[in-house]
Amino acid sequence: MLLFWIAQGIGLVICLFAAYGYFRKTRAHFLGVQVIINILYCIMYALLGVWSGAVANLISTAKFISFEGDAKAGKPTSYKKSIFFCALSVVFGIIVFDGWMSIIPIFVAVMVTFAAAGESQIVIRIAYALANILWVFFNFFGAAYVSAVYSFVEFIMSIASIVLLVRTSKLGEDAKKKAENIN
Repeated sequence: MLLFWIAQGIGLVICLFAAYGYFRKTRAHFLGVQVIINILYCIMYALLGVWSGAVANLISTAKFISFEGDAKAGKPTSYKKSIFFCALSVVFGIIVFDGWMSIIPIFVAVMVTFAAAGESQIVIRIAYALANILWVFFNFFGAAYVSAVYSFVEFIMSIASIVLLVRTSKLGEDAKKKAENIN
């Protein structure tokens, strides 16, 4: 029972880091926060005995360290590297497969890997919105209740950021058209 409560406490710490991560302005800083979050998720899932989640987050930790290095170097992440991390997620996901819920970490890992490797802010936000709604179910069934609630909050925040990004982009396009019409 103590491990359960420690895991819930770690879930709360994850929430704080995730909220902080939304305010990082660069891709490298965002990815750095993701490294910390994934390490904590790995520990939390291990304490709960949810090995598919622990392994998926262990692989994601390595992935985000690698992607962060690319971002700091100012170079794009190669698709070969993305495919490598996707393959690792699928292979190890199958090895620790323990029921239909184990599909969620595999699917999310592949989806987020390609989204995080790219430069599109809208694509990464859509991927995270989809990932968060899936994590709500995974966390609930894995007894990671604090993380389930926060994944839902993060889903709402992701949707709001998508709307804001699209609206801002639309306003920028309208201003550009008006400026072209004036000239």
